[in-house]
Amino acid sequence: MHDQNRIIYPYMEVDGKWSLSDEQVMGLHDRIVREGNEEIFLDGTLDTRRKFLVDMQAHSWLYVLILGDMVAGIFWLNRFEGKTARLHHCGFNGPTYREKIDFAKRTIKTMLMVKNHDGGYALDVLIGHTPARLKRARRFAIAAGGTQLGEVPGLIWNSRTGQSENGFISYFTRNADENL
Repeated sequence: MHDQNRIIYPYMEVDGKWSLSDEQVMGLHDRIVREGNEEIFLDGTLDTRRKFLVDMQAHSWLYVLILGDMVAGIFWLNRFEGKTARLHHCGFNGPTYREKIDFAKRTIKTMLMVKNHDGGYALDVLIGHTPARLKRARRFAIAAGGTQLGEVPGLIWNSRTGQSENGFISYFTRNADENL
């Protein structure tokens, strides 16, 4: 999608060639860590740049958000089950909070409008898990059009502490797009 200097750039393989280089994708991981957003890798499954690249190629749908001439953030989907996927987001330094919210809404709407091979929607629901202690991230999910179901004890695995912690579940649907 391209709209007023906003580009939602999907990372995908077409005719054997990826839309971003391996180094560009691993550079996104590096930037997440450099900007202090490594909480997004809390469960430890994507804790290295190489694991991040392999996961984005094999198990995830990655979208890079470009605002003007800067990479504003990324979304990725994984853990697909039926027409549901787990949603992950990281906004980068640079854009204003309002720009990040607007871009998040557009991106989520775009992801929910993707069609499958038979012309139906590929996904109906995107689910986010956010550690309860990350109040800013929880507010962001709501501002981006998500509905928060509530706090679940032990929802989030924290690989750093070796313990589960409480988390909130949020969801996004196409039918709720009046919030998007």
